[in-house]
Amino acid sequence: MDDVDDEFDIWEPKQKSPHVVLASIRLGVLRRFRDDAKDWEATGFRERELTLPEVFRRLPDTDITDTHLYRFPANPYGISGVDKAPPPLTNAIISFVQGTYQPIFKSMTTRALAEMELYVDDKGASDPETLLSFRNHYGGIVDLLTYLPFGSRTVDSQAIVCHYHFWNAYIYGRIHRGDKSKSVEKERGNLKSAAREQLATLQKMEVPTRSPLATLFHFQNLTNEMDILAELASLGAVKPSIIKGRADQTEYFKRVLWFNQLFPWRIEEPTQALIIAAHTGNEPALLMQFGALALQALVGALHCALNKGTFNRSHPVINYRAPLFEDEKPLADQKILQDYFEKTHPILIKELNLREIFKKPFSTRTAAIL
Repeated sequence: MDDVDDEFDIWEPKQKSPHVVLASIRLGVLRRFRDDAKDWEATGFRERELTLPEVFRRLPDTDITDTHLYRFPANPYGISGVDKAPPPLTNAIISFVQGTYQPIFKSMTTRALAEMELYVDDKGASDPETLLSFRNHYGGIVDLLTYLPFGSRTVDSQAIVCHYHFWNAYIYGRIHRGDKSKSVEKERGNLKSAAREQLATLQKMEVPTRSPLATLFHFQNLTNEMDILAELASLGAVKPSIIKGRADQTEYFKRVLWFNQLFPWRIEEPTQALIIAAHTGNEPALLMQFGALALQALVGALHCALNKGTFNRSHPVINYRAPLFEDEKPLADQKILQDYFEKTHPILIKELNLREIFKKPFSTRTAAIL
């Protein structure tokens, strides 16, 4: 019988650090792919994954020690209240990876994109003042870049515009989470549509670069697109057939599985794939597959957030009645997943050996690369 703890009744979602997440992914790329890799295909893998001490020896000198690197696999989300990688280390990892692999963006663009994440990270996405502050801080330069003639735009300038619109929509959604009024839903739709329009412009631009960072760039653009489509579908602004067509055209589910094999600690991608599967027909095999991957990643992060606390399968996070992270909505609130929660999720909770994840979290597990 699972242990019961009354504190689960008053669960408080945790704060994560987007900057630590960005650095955790970059660290994973560095450890797995050769310096001359052209993509994420198996031919680009190192013969063996770099150890953390080997990574540390390659980094420029800083005031940090190699022990700080172990905070990445132990806490890849940078969860508050748990030891996490400090800013000098996250900055060093991001800059080093940018210089090691052929980058998509100029270094100044990478700094600008990371600075947006740090800005929201510092102020908090659910604070109403953050939205006005964010728009005042970045709106002017984004307007200038937006109205450049298409021939004068670059991948760098358009990436900044897209990043701004994604964060603008995200912050608005977090501030007004739970608000179903027509005015709020209309504005959510408008902001998502604006983000979709700017992303479509970015996707039309030629990106000749071939490197692991380029593959990551294209994959993130795809997941951003699918997130926008799913949100618009929930508002009735696009038909499910559009989502299904795009998923089939891009081999979306196959690409999410590949990403998950590289980064099994990531919750977002398999969770998004679960939602997309629900939008595209509720195929039981897809719901089971991505539901399992999402739940395993979620339990691994919950183990970190509880700081090696007691496992309990009735925890509201495991049942998706409460979000793991603040500024997020409980997944159980998504009507599109009603069939999943009625038929599939209870089976996964019973059949997956979730307790074992608490004994052996992601920091000590290795993804199987096919």
